[in-house]
Amino acid sequence: MKKITLLTASIAFSTFAFAQHKPEAKLSSTAKHHKTTTPSAHFLKKNTPPATLAGAIWSDDFSVPSKWVRSGNALTADSVYGNWQIGTAGPTNSGGYGIGKINSTTAANGFAWFDSNQDCSGNEIADLTTANSINLSAHANVRLVFQEWYKRFSDSTFVFVSNDGTTWVKYPVNASMVGNAYCGGGNGVNPTTLKVDITPTAGGQSTVWIRFEFYSPSSLANGPGCGYSWEVDDVSIIDKPADDMALNTAYSDFSYQNGGFYTQTPMSQVAPITFRGALFNSGVNTETNVILNANVSDGSTSVFNQSSPAIASFPSSMADTVAVPTTFTPSAVNGKSYTTTFSVSQTQTDLDSSNNIIVGDRFSISDSVYARDNGDTTGVGFISPAQFTNGNVDGSQLANLFYFPSGATATSISVFVTDSSANGSFFSPVLLDSAFNNIVTGNQYNVGGPSTTKQWVTLQIPPTVLTAGTKYFAGILVGGNSSGKVAVANDAVTQQPIQTSFVYIAGGSTPSWGYINNVPFIRLNILAPLGVPELSSNGNLKLYQNIPNPANQTTAVNYELVNHSAVFMRIYDVTGKLMMTVNQGDQLAGKHSIHLNVAGLPNGVYSYTLYAGNASLTKRLVVVK
Repeated sequence: MKKITLLTASIAFSTFAFAQHKPEAKLSSTAKHHKTTTPSAHFLKKNTPPATLAGAIWSDDFSVPSKWVRSGNALTADSVYGNWQIGTAGPTNSGGYGIGKINSTTAANGFAWFDSNQDCSGNEIADLTTANSINLSAHANVRLVFQEWYKRFSDSTFVFVSNDGTTWVKYPVNASMVGNAYCGGGNGVNPTTLKVDITPTAGGQSTVWIRFEFYSPSSLANGPGCGYSWEVDDVSIIDKPADDMALNTAYSDFSYQNGGFYTQTPMSQVAPITFRGALFNSGVNTETNVILNANVSDGSTSVFNQSSPAIASFPSSMADTVAVPTTFTPSAVNGKSYTTTFSVSQTQTDLDSSNNIIVGDRFSISDSVYARDNGDTTGVGFISPAQFTNGNVDGSQLANLFYFPSGATATSISVFVTDSSANGSFFSPVLLDSAFNNIVTGNQYNVGGPSTTKQWVTLQIPPTVLTAGTKYFAGILVGGNSSGKVAVANDAVTQQPIQTSFVYIAGGSTPSWGYINNVPFIRLNILAPLGVPELSSNGNLKLYQNIPNPANQTTAVNYELVNHSAVFMRIYDVTGKLMMTVNQGDQLAGKHSIHLNVAGLPNGVYSYTLYAGNASLTKRLVVVK
């Protein structure tokens, strides 16, 4: 498939250190057709409401195309598509790789776009420059503000600024984005408002030109000159505020520093959480007594409200990551939910408070589910090993990393299968150790039409004891890719501070694991504590807790079928050893019971798994005599 880059990773798990290559384009320090310098200034990118053009020093909404000049080597590829366009049509959806139109404030009047996907010349450097200079002589500190809609591939986006029409200073924008990511984070915020501090080049200057550049020349690796598109609108220059502290990013680290974020944590795996945030002073003045605060709410009351030590002096254009020294440990109560709100404050009155607060990191405590995804399957995207170079080969894998502060027993892996999966493809659940070695593999799941997709599928693995203080990978091993792909839901919204999701590329000369930046909907399920109901419904099957439990001689297991299915049950001890199999044969839809004779089982804890067609569920059985 197009628009895909292979990722590689080398992992030393004794210290959990990573050495990997990100799917970023390798950028040259200057654009070949410019005389340029690159400032060390920071830029601020926020998902804020559109910039207000009223009161701006200068603004343009692309309603008059003649105010802009188009140039660059992409012009030689195609006189229409190999060029910036201004109008209301927007980029095409050629080949299924369009990203739609920008939802900017004045999109109805026109906007600008470069359609890399339509051009696909393999060599694209396209510029869009103000036709006339802008007088900023009376404004010493200035920002460029604009709205954008962009998805990155093997390309980069820049703002260039000149105060003489000859020397151009480059200001990278979207530099932190990885391949196949949208601007605005996650699945994208359309539009995203960018604020770029152009004071070093434009402040106090009487002649200033602004240029937007889409940069993807043939010298880049990984499929240059055939990306998606970049769309911009509602451009303005405003005075930089005197005081403006910004909270750019906030992280919650579960279990250990850089440990990542869990949307669901099993009761038995609750551990201290640390909080930190990336701060940036985008104002003119030095700010004093700068403080990061983390406030955790359980939905009704604040259960944690702590701050970082105050930073006495925070100079203009300084960036720093600040941590809250106190940790928070959630209550190990099944179903308990929390939301963390981060905020930054300082002595001075902030003139742009919209970038002072981040509300996010919603998480809950479960009985048995470990999850990194947000669970929102509405309009969700998908991810498949087949999307990666040489991943369209049987044996490729997707996996999420889970850390266990306490010992546990893994019982099953849950996956949300999307309708992007091809008929005839299949996958099996796999549990891997911290070095990517396979521990166990479960039964195969076959994709065969609508009835097998657009749903959560829970697949059993032999109960496996997990060691405290150890990391494991829960994933899927795919097959049938010669005729298509297996695709699972992709959470591109939940933010992880480090690499916690991975893909194994089985094809090519050097099959290898590499990290991916979005989170596949793959969850790891463990045995719940005694007395806590476990997962009881899965598509065609409902499974009830055995009665009595604990059991002595016999116990009854009740279940319900939505559709006619072949049914059998397996019972395992805590080491994963198969102790008993009960074959029920073909069963009609409705309620049924299995009466188990456990007199021959030693005292202890067991798991019983009921299989009905492609569905299966597991609960726990205790034998006491």
